[in-house]
Amino acid sequence: MKNLHSKASLARWIGGAGTGPAGLFLLFVSIVHQFAAVEHYTHSVQSISVAMAIAIDWGFVSTEGVLWYFGLRNIHLRACGQKGIGLFWAWAYLVVAMLFSAAMNFWGFTHDLQPFSQDWWVSSALAVFIPFGVFCLSKLTTLCFAHADIFDAEAQSTEQVASGQPERRRAVAMAEAGTANVLTNGKAPDPTSKRSQRRLEEIQRTLAEGGSLTVAQQELYNLLQVKAAA
Repeated sequence: MKNLHSKASLARWIGGAGTGPAGLFLLFVSIVHQFAAVEHYTHSVQSISVAMAIAIDWGFVSTEGVLWYFGLRNIHLRACGQKGIGLFWAWAYLVVAMLFSAAMNFWGFTHDLQPFSQDWWVSSALAVFIPFGVFCLSKLTTLCFAHADIFDAEAQSTEQVASGQPERRRAVAMAEAGTANVLTNGKAPDPTSKRSQRRLEEIQRTLAEGGSLTVAQQELYNLLQVKAAA
């Protein structure tokens, strides 16, 4: 249990002090080049060019947050036999923002260089690397925080099993923690269905063997227990 909490802390530290700041520094370089490129091509005043460059990259970061949050929600929803949330527009903006950033960085790095010279090729590679690097670092950061949450949930489940907490009390505690919020449109898994019974047997077998449940298993177990007792 202590080891799981330590892993959660380490994952948050890596994301908060490692990959996160590295991505922000690359993002700052991208904003500077986007500002210069937008000002050059649109002849806008500096304030408008700066606002546009910041808005594009801030949208990139926000979209990554949307993908992280609703990506986790989709895992839980699908584990409960429900349809996931569509994320097409989030991915669409992310791809368009990356392409736009690469184009603006390309101009920022190469507009004063001799085309196809050695410096031009190196600068072109850097221009493409920056948005790709920001994308990869943002994904690594969200993975770190997501796995930290999973480690904490597993530690909590292990503590509850070790303390001999009754099943019903554990289900209520999980509901109070907000895990029952995976319900959508007032629908929940049918505890009498073969699929639910099969999953419930797997969960009960894991608990009987003293194992820990994943976040999705905890939520499914909670929902089935609560609905069966209703």
